[in-house]
Amino acid sequence: MLIIFDLDCTIMAYYDGFVNYFKNQGLEPNYYNYELTRETYSFETMYNKSREEIIEMIEEFNVSRQFANLTDFLSDSQYGRIIDISVNHDIRYITACGDNYSTRELRYKNIRNSGLLFNDNVTFLPLGSNKNEAIIELMREYSYKSTY
Repeated sequence: MLIIFDLDCTIMAYYDGFVNYFKNQGLEPNYYNYELTRETYSFETMYNKSREEIIEMIEEFNVSRQFANLTDFLSDSQYGRIIDISVNHDIRYITACGDNYSTRELRYKNIRNSGLLFNDNVTFLPLGSNKNEAIIELMREYSYKSTY
């Protein structure tokens, strides 16, 4: 059985890492918008910046040491469940953090640090890509492999 995990803001604590990275550089988020946007991840609203400016900030963060050291926010029972299912299932990860070499290496590092890298089956998409099509393609590939 194929199990796909989305790494962006579901397993890895990207949002908090991003905010803390820019706080350390003196860029404070608009705290009124902080809680409102925590659910929608609208960095444009939280920082009162244009989409283009936010993309530049994300690109900077995604090649930083803090990106490599993102923590996961799984409970012990969730972590244990992933470990258990990895024994008999094909675990894949998907991320739209960017597909350049530096970002890929740093993403591998934060998955390894969390203890969740069971293989190199990570699908890297360009920054901000919609993952739905890639997930469907992974499911097709797996289905094709499983029948032969």
